[in-house]
Amino acid sequence: MFRMTPEEVRQALRVRVTEFGKKEAYLLYPEEFSAGKNAGLFEVQGTEDRGDGTVITQVIFEGNTFLLVEES
Repeated sequence: MFRMTPEEVRQALRVRVTEFGKKEAYLLYPEEFSAGKNAGLFEVQGTEDRGDGTVITQVIFEGNTFLLVEES
């Protein structure tokens, strides 16, 4: 797995918000989640097992919502 620095995570997420404009939520990649969580960049709102083989984790970064979608 590709390892990101906290600054790379910040930059990637800021670029995503800028490129896509104001949205209800943005996609968060596993490597971003791992690095950001370890660095304390996110406020994790919760995790939901959808019961269909996917787990969605919602985090807040700089006032924006990001969703990590993983297979359970």
